[in-house]
Amino acid sequence: MRAVDIDGNYHDVNPDEISWRVHVYAIVIEDDMILLSPQHGPGRYYLPGGKVDTGESLEDGLLREVREETGIDVRVVRQLATRDNLFKVTFREPQDVWHSVMIYYLCEKVSGDISDENLDEHEQDYAGRAEWLELDKLDDIQPAASYDWRIIARQVLGD
Repeated sequence: MRAVDIDGNYHDVNPDEISWRVHVYAIVIEDDMILLSPQHGPGRYYLPGGKVDTGESLEDGLLREVREETGIDVRVVRQLATRDNLFKVTFREPQDVWHSVMIYYLCEKVSGDISDENLDEHEQDYAGRAEWLELDKLDDIQPAASYDWRIIARQVLGD
């Protein structure tokens, strides 16, 4: 089997070393801006979201992750897409391999201001303070993930 890393490199992996993870991500658009989390270096961004904890509902996990990563409270409008990805972590040890199920939601801001005070210790190692970026700059953004989330964002925008 082959897994991809955030730089688009492929790695042969042992199927016995793969773990399942469910991730949820929010596309939040306001005033022609999209809410993004800078991750894994300058100019790289991902949608706010992350791993759903065991026993947590998908939507509760999404609301928690968005608040932790951005300081913003959101409301789910609708589910947009589900994708899966075989992903190898190469930016830290251990170099885990995940078969990730990624569920994308359209959300709207309810309240709050951008803050990084809720980033946990692990997130502080790779993520920065969330930002609102102009939608017309979407093509200039380098995704900080092995899956190009901009495909889903463009569907929302009707591109």
